[in-house]
Amino acid sequence: MSGYTQLPSDWAAVSGVTQILNKPTLSVVSGTDAYTDLLDLPIINTCGHSGLYSDLIGQPVISTVGHTCNYTDLLGQPVISTVGHSGLYSGILGLPVFSTVGHSGLYSDLVGAPALAPVATAGTYAALYGTPVISTIGHTGKYSDVIGAPVLGTVATSNNYGDLNNLPALATVATAGTYASLTGQPNLATVATSGKYTDLSNTPVLAPVATAGTYASLTGQPNLATVATSGKYTDLLLLRQLALTALSQALAPVATAGTYASLTGQPNLAPVATSWNIRDFW
Repeated sequence: MSGYTQLPSDWAAVSGVTQILNKPTLSVVSGTDAYTDLLDLPIINTCGHSGLYSDLIGQPVISTVGHTCNYTDLLGQPVISTVGHSGLYSGILGLPVFSTVGHSGLYSDLVGAPALAPVATAGTYAALYGTPVISTIGHTGKYSDVIGAPVLGTVATSNNYGDLNNLPALATVATAGTYASLTGQPNLATVATSGKYTDLSNTPVLAPVATAGTYASLTGQPNLATVATSGKYTDLLLLRQLALTALSQALAPVATAGTYASLTGQPNLAPVATSWNIRDFW
């Protein structure tokens, strides 16, 4: 409705258009949010507020060890032997008697040990009895220590061609490896090394087209029609003649329309010719 202003509702209003009807009755805590304004509050003891163990009612009696956690504060402790505290082998009662070797682990402390040969403890070849006599080469491994070794030529150790005896006389080209070091070389034409056409002798006289490679450099060229170079359909002579003939004669309608309907003297076609339906065969 025009001419009226909408007023907001007022929770505290007790009359007028802003009054809220049928309001629920709210408790005090809904306006204060205070725990103390709650109704039927539970009774909480001192420990519930302090959180201290000492404020608990009916605490159990805890022994001294419960507070100290010391083994010595336990009641009725068992009697532990000396080895139980020291952890030493010597603290065990009724220990067996071990021989000297049981403690030292030495072969020399064994009772009735057999007499060993020197090699058993030395571990060297020289400590063996009755060893064979080995020649010098058995120790050095050198060829020069071989008895009765053949006399080798110098080339056997140098691997040098120059140390061979009775060397053949080689031509210069055998070591130089160049064409220039050959003897009796043939007289080659200039073109054999240059590879140029201009160095050939008795070359034929070439027509201009042989080097130019163009159609224009040909002699005796035929007279070509314009269409031969232009490639255009409009340059055909026959097309020009057809155009002149078309202008001089009246054309049939189909010449310009290009449709089947513009043809004259059309044949009577069966329905299947246009429908392509098998039912039109009958």
